[in-house]
Amino acid sequence: MVGFHLTLGLDWSPLTAVVLVPGEALRVPTTAFLEVVKDSAVIGDLIRRYAAFCLRYESQIVACNALHSIEQRGLPANG
Repeated sequence: MVGFHLTLGLDWSPLTAVVLVPGEALRVPTTAFLEVVKDSAVIGDLIRRYAAFCLRYESQIVACNALHSIEQRGLPANG
């Protein structure tokens, strides 16, 4: 999901989404998304929980990259 940054008060996106395989992708206009988040405490809470999970996961990746070799992370050494 791209766009949860809006619920954090940002009016720009630090991400770009690209669909690289055949199929469908859905896009919700910013105003409609923010209206749903404003009107639904459940949706707002879920999106903020998702954002918190993403930040925690990214922190773990940074720590693992700093503390473990490529082999220890289970990645091929030659890319």
